[in-house]
Amino acid sequence: MGTIKAILVLVFAILLASNIAYAGPIQGIAQGTTAKASLPSAGTIAAMGNLIQIGNFIKTYTDYLDNTPGGKSRMVAFTAISNQPDGTATYCSAFMNYNKNAGTLTGDGAQYFSNRQWNFPATGNAISVPQYPFDPKKTDKLRLTLDTNGGATLTLLSQGNTQETIGLQLSNNVLYGFTSTSPAAMFVISLQESQVDIPK
Repeated sequence: MGTIKAILVLVFAILLASNIAYAGPIQGIAQGTTAKASLPSAGTIAAMGNLIQIGNFIKTYTDYLDNTPGGKSRMVAFTAISNQPDGTATYCSAFMNYNKNAGTLTGDGAQYFSNRQWNFPATGNAISVPQYPFDPKKTDKLRLTLDTNGGATLTLLSQGNTQETIGLQLSNNVLYGFTSTSPAAMFVISLQESQVDIPK
């Protein structure tokens, strides 16, 4: 992972130092003239390296599923929590389906909200006032899709299948990042592996 990133940086540094000359035909440039290559910025190179790192991390989980031993069943689940500027926190967890051709892990789960409160039913003449967060009867349906190219997409299944992307970072085997919405919500995502015996 680190080697790939280092090679990318080295290649672009060499191109920049050599000021690449090209004598072939380029649209808008006469043949035989020297053309300077349009090189990615340092930020773009860093972003490319980050996507490679995230993609490789996700691939460790698809590899885990690809190498399931005989007589076993393997699963990958996600746990995602979020926080928003208004103080609303959410929680969602679910098993993920693996699409080998697309290189994606996708899971649909119930999303709980801290500002949707509940309480136990009142007894006698008492009045039940909602006071506990994360009402289990007032959840949304959330889909999380991760791909081995480093991408992450949220699909709000309870809100017309609206989609949001997350610009992921990775630290200590935990993914985190902000959504593409305004205002943005911060998500923290972890992945869990599990294996069970297939009954004979």
